[in-house]
Amino acid sequence: GTGLGLAMVYGIVTGHGGGIVVESAPGAGTRLDAYLPALDVPETAALATEAPAAVPRGTETILVIDDEQDLRDAMSRILRYLGYTVVEAENGRVGLERFDEIGDRVSLVVLDVVMPEMSGVETFRQLRARRPGLPVLVCSGYSAPEDIQVLLDLGATAFLPKPFDAIELGGEVRRILDSVPRPPDLA
Repeated sequence: GTGLGLAMVYGIVTGHGGGIVVESAPGAGTRLDAYLPALDVPETAALATEAPAAVPRGTETILVIDDEQDLRDAMSRILRYLGYTVVEAENGRVGLERFDEIGDRVSLVVLDVVMPEMSGVETFRQLRARRPGLPVLVCSGYSAPEDIQVLLDLGATAFLPKPFDAIELGGEVRRILDSVPRPPDLA
């Protein structure tokens, strides 16, 4: 894989109000220090004692397109655990090939924004050319606001910033799928 990459690290750190200091010297290497703001929590703050709400489940087919293998594997495992059928693709080109094979069964696409070979924006455009109105959940840890805004302006259904947990992913997927109009039952 391509790893997190400094751009993604920068996006995550600055997105949380922090910064990065870089020190570099020839022959001595490079040092990167990430600084995040301290959390101001009173010492007497009580820990939550309630268990999180059950994550909603489903049976639809979801196409996950993300170049980061570990993250793609984790998302796929979570979605499969929740009952969904998951088809994986490691980049936009492969994602389009998989969509061409099974597009009629795909209920939702989970799409990374920053990928090699074909950007999330171009992948989105081609997916929507194949099936207008296709629900697409855009995910990114690299928070380039212009790329996210382009996708939302083009009609992406929602944006989920990385990192996210299983509850956030499962909840957003179910919310999107429940908001999509279903064709009338012809049975």
